[in-house]
Amino acid sequence: MRVDMKVADKLQPLLDQLLSVSQELRKQVLADQDEVEEWSSLIEQREEIIKQINDLQNQGQLLRAEDKQNYLQKVYEIDLEITPLLNQKYEELDRQSKNIQKSRMVGAKYGSYGNINPYGAYFDKKN
Repeated sequence: MRVDMKVADKLQPLLDQLLSVSQELRKQVLADQDEVEEWSSLIEQREEIIKQINDLQNQGQLLRAEDKQNYLQKVYEIDLEITPLLNQKYEELDRQSKNIQKSRMVGAKYGSYGNINPYGAYFDKKN
């Protein structure tokens, strides 16, 4: 029975951490700052916490109904709120990345022809 109490003692702090990290992630995403590294770090923390909770459940620890209501329901609602925003940010970054790649390819393909002379004059460099 002591082992079960130790396992139960570990579940509550993990649920607290999961909710806290989820709230911080929501705060970061809604702040409309492109702190992708910070978001990635928070998402990795959440994944690790969820893995630890799953491990405890595999050891026989059950979530109480009040834990589901107080923690997991709130985390789920946060996920519903931020998932579309994260997907939108990802698509935006993907578009920007593709545009940068295109401009690099064009620059490499056409060489100095892509350079614009600020005076509007064109000098033929073939001679």
